Amino acid sequence: MRTDFDDVVPLIRSGEKTGTLVYRVKSEKVSDLRKYYKKHTKTDRIDADTLAKIPLVDEDSLYEVELPQANLQALNRMVRQHEKLTIGIAIRKRRIQDLCSFAVPLLLDCFDDPFTLRARVILGRYFHPLKIKRLGIKRLDKMLLKSSDKPMAPFLAQQIYDAMIDANNLYGDQKFLDFDALCEEVSLEMELLEHEETVMRKLSDKIDALYVDIHPPAI
Repeated sequence: MRTDFDDVVPLIRSGEKTGTLVYRVKSEKVSDLRKYYKKHTKTDRIDADTLAKIPLVDEDSLYEVELPQANLQALNRMVRQHEKLTIGIAIRKRRIQDLCSFAVPLLLDCFDDPFTLRARVILGRYFHPLKIKRLGIKRLDKMLLKSSDKPMAPFLAQQIYDAMIDANNLYGDQKFLDFDALCEEVSLEMELLEHEETVMRKLSDKIDALYVDIHPPAI
């Protein structure tokens, strides 16, 4: 059974406190020796017997385990969390874009980046042809201008309006696609995305601070 290093830290620490040396061995060595003893069988008992014979067969493959300091362990866990969050955010963004391509095929073409502040306003609050239709191009334009300080592409409001009306014409008034349900679904995905991004920023700050603590900059 495979275990993470964190799973065996209590065992290692207990050994250190009692003066017992704990060693690690390369998994390839264990595998080779297991194959030698039992070619077609793998059990926990055989693994235990194999590990017990390693010091007799290949003592040089053993090396003493040294527990990293607490801050290094914390950094290692945070980096793994960061990696999982990065993958999760990428998957969520892909799902949101897939929903856009399916429901409003022309919408993503309105933005160079589908997750700018202006794009997020549409995805989070106005991912519905009837909402955009009721809002109208002029009010949509004003809302988009207020949602970000960055320059806005010319005719963006018109392009978004046209994309939504095209989707409405494509699917009809709720006949072939429930835009009410889809709007709620995309809105929820955006909320989750923004939460994950907030957690990611906080985690990144903590990782940076730990790096500085472990490797202080030269003065």
